[in-house]
Amino acid sequence: MESKPPKQEEEKQEPKEEDKGPTVFRRYQAKSGHNEKGERIMNEYVFKQKLGQGGFAEVHAVDRTINVNGTISTATYAMKCMNKKVLKSGANMISEYDKEGNLITMKLWDKVKVEMDIWSKLFNDNIIRLYEITDDFDDDEIYLTTEFAKYGTIAD
Repeated sequence: MESKPPKQEEEKQEPKEEDKGPTVFRRYQAKSGHNEKGERIMNEYVFKQKLGQGGFAEVHAVDRTINVNGTISTATYAMKCMNKKVLKSGANMISEYDKEGNLITMKLWDKVKVEMDIWSKLFNDNIIRLYEITDDFDDDEIYLTTEFAKYGTIAD
């Protein structure tokens, strides 16, 4: 009977830098107002169309125009604008079970922060990409700039 060599455990390696995907840009200043056409703007984004809204957030289609070496290009993104005051209020609590089965209660703001942290690490063609988080401490809103799903939601 032939003996087989002992099975060696596969060594776990950190992903290579090129496999990690691009990082999410974090910005801490939101310059908002209106442009000369009267359109709402936030930093270099121009709000075009409201796509939806919930209890504490609205989602808008936004355009970002950039000039690279004299070539002007415009890209459309989705921007989720969340009201931090509502998220941080004690009235908006969420309960869920942790890994050990204990019921924990947290402010919705804490849950959103965890989800932003997870989302910023995801890079897959099948997941809407998060490009930028803008959280100005002097602004009541936090802005998440994501890939625009031109065909709508899964429910559509």
